[in-house]
Amino acid sequence: MILSRIFGGSGIHPAVLPLMRRMPNIFLDITAAMDYWRRAARDIGPEWVLFATGMPFADPGIYISNVQYAMDFSTDAKKMMCGGNMRRLLEGVSVI
Repeated sequence: MILSRIFGGSGIHPAVLPLMRRMPNIFLDITAAMDYWRRAARDIGPEWVLFATGMPFADPGIYISNVQYAMDFSTDAKKMMCGGNMRRLLEGVSVI
């Protein structure tokens, strides 16, 4: 399950991160988040964060820059969030 566009106000609903810690099949899309996503990604880990599953709904430049220039994540973590995690998720999908 991908939680998308759930950011607003000062962050996300307080139940989201505890829920994600308990359920191994929930991913968080950070596309619509301007700043709070960093805290969420550090808390749950970059392996559970996806970027741009709901695009395009606005100019993507600011959102791409948001991840690209985040100094608190390694290049490997950014690669996970910006495509690696989605590839891993899709590899588990079987086509009938």
